[in-house]
Amino acid sequence: MTINLIPPKIKKQRKAECILDRILSYFAIYLAFFCFLFVTLYISETYIRNSIVTTNKQIEEENRKIAEFKDTEESIKQINSKLKNIDSIENEKIYWSLLIDSIAKSSPENVQIKSITTSSESNTISISGYAVSRREIAKIKDKMEDSKYFKNVNFSTSNYDEAKNNFTFNISCTIEAIK
Repeated sequence: MTINLIPPKIKKQRKAECILDRILSYFAIYLAFFCFLFVTLYISETYIRNSIVTTNKQIEEENRKIAEFKDTEESIKQINSKLKNIDSIENEKIYWSLLIDSIAKSSPENVQIKSITTSSESNTISISGYAVSRREIAKIKDKMEDSKYFKNVNFSTSNYDEAKNNFTFNISCTIEAIK
């Protein structure tokens, strides 16, 4: 048998204080846990926000670089297009001096060239002139046919001019590509 000399009121009060101490301990633990959780979430949110800001800056920088690259790429395409046009013009260029020189070398002594008409679009040339004989006209035609600069050489007309005592002629041909 135990004797309890503590009055019931004080016992009740001590029991209530003990429960209150436990409640306060649990509250302090929960409060510390929620404070820790809040601080952790706040730090995480701040870190994530800073990461998002940094990532957005990097994205903007990359987009700027991509825009620069596209501008550069467009400039390169324009330059390449211009270079292709230049190459095309260069490849289609007719060296008229070589053609005139070839015609002059193909002309016998007794042939006088009156006019040379050219067309860059159709790559044709027409020659008209005078010759002492039809044989001289045939010689210039044959020499032009043998030249690497002319093809499809056509002798179209030959008329005798009694006043000048010579034959007029017209020769037309297609110009071969000169490289």
